[in-house]
Amino acid sequence: EGDSGATLAVDLRQNPMFAVFGPERSGRTTTLATIVRGLDALGVPTRRFLVAPRRTELLEMSGWERVGRGTDGCDELLVELAAEVRERGETSNDLIVVVVDDGEELAEGASSSALAEIMRRGRDAGVVVLAAVSANSGHRSFGGWISDIKRARHAMLLIPDVDVDGDLVSVRLPRKATRRCVPGRGYFVARGDVQYAQVALS
Repeated sequence: EGDSGATLAVDLRQNPMFAVFGPERSGRTTTLATIVRGLDALGVPTRRFLVAPRRTELLEMSGWERVGRGTDGCDELLVELAAEVRERGETSNDLIVVVVDDGEELAEGASSSALAEIMRRGRDAGVVVLAAVSANSGHRSFGGWISDIKRARHAMLLIPDVDVDGDLVSVRLPRKATRRCVPGRGYFVARGDVQYAQVALS
């Protein structure tokens, strides 16, 4: 927590969808990596899938069951995952974690449709979706999976424009001249509650 220094946690039990919005080089990839490593530390059995339409440092992390690279690879992976989630029962012991970097590249097409289905069915099937999307693309999205993850109102807004970026998750961001946002810093939003925050190093 940026003011007090207390630890903030992303509660994926209550809301299994989490978005990271921000401009380029704002720390979106680092935020995703930090959350994934936090899941590892909990010791919960997980199956991790990386969706990477562009090159990302997340490719260097170990532990991915499967990686979708480039648009075609993402399409193939997500369509197959959507089919698995359709058949998956609510009693599954393992947690499926779908990590999407550069999500703005998947705003349309097969990946978009598959992600929307995974998110719709995933809450009852033990699926977590973590997605990084450019703030500009988030503002331009009025349908599909990006709109769905915005409606979850569970996000990190990195280096935000305090006048408009709160609209991404239907909150009003505070305007405080003493708060300077650098890469990895911004506002953490959960259920409408807004807290100034610094992402932990992954």
